[in-house]
Amino acid sequence: MTPALLRNKRVAAFLLLALCTGLASPVFGDSAAAFESDLEQEAARQAIYNLLFSFDRGNFVAEPETEGFHFYFQNRFSSAFDYNILGGHISSRISRTVIRFEGDTGDVRTMARILELENIIVAGSTTPPGEHSEAQPLEEKWHTLSQGLNLVAPWLSVLHASYNSPRLSTGQTVFRFFAYLLADGLMVWVGGTNLFSEPFDAAKNGGNIAAALAIPRLVGAVQHFNLIRGHNRIANLGYTFYLDD
Repeated sequence: MTPALLRNKRVAAFLLLALCTGLASPVFGDSAAAFESDLEQEAARQAIYNLLFSFDRGNFVAEPETEGFHFYFQNRFSSAFDYNILGGHISSRISRTVIRFEGDTGDVRTMARILELENIIVAGSTTPPGEHSEAQPLEEKWHTLSQGLNLVAPWLSVLHASYNSPRLSTGQTVFRFFAYLLADGLMVWVGGTNLFSEPFDAAKNGGNIAAALAIPRLVGAVQHFNLIRGHNRIANLGYTFYLDD
């Protein structure tokens, strides 16, 4: 194997690893937000625990290391959501309880909205500024449609998951759409050249292309299953969201 060919294969392997890692994680989607609560910090802790126990039972944990806050709740791997909820007094001079959310942008906004509707954070905290439509309930989505679209083209499944749902922000939707589109192009290129070891030949290397295309579809199947699972959960509970902002 020539040094140039070995270098090309290493570059290809790095691109595949970076792209798949980005698709499978909340890269470019992390955010944080803080809101005030009218509850005392212990009352807020208990209220959030009770909510998570009914809303995401078995899928969260109370972290013993609270990072200077009074309490810290985090989702488990089995959860359909990505969240870190911390709360307490931020200083001895400020007695108001502050609730901080960290995680995927869409899930940070989703969890904040739910806590507002449950009267845990101050009313109006998640209302968009300026002109906006009324908050509206969500409609359930079909896993079969999501997985069917993912099998054909994962970027189409991103649009399906994002449509009329708070689970993905506009930025997350755009990033994931083009990331999956790029992934398919890269997989065709890598498979068609047999990992850059020969000229591109779709007819000869069709099996390699099909195998390579299975990678983003496997990642998408898991990711979109969790997106739809979480969307349907909050839809069944009747929470309302501002979907056009």
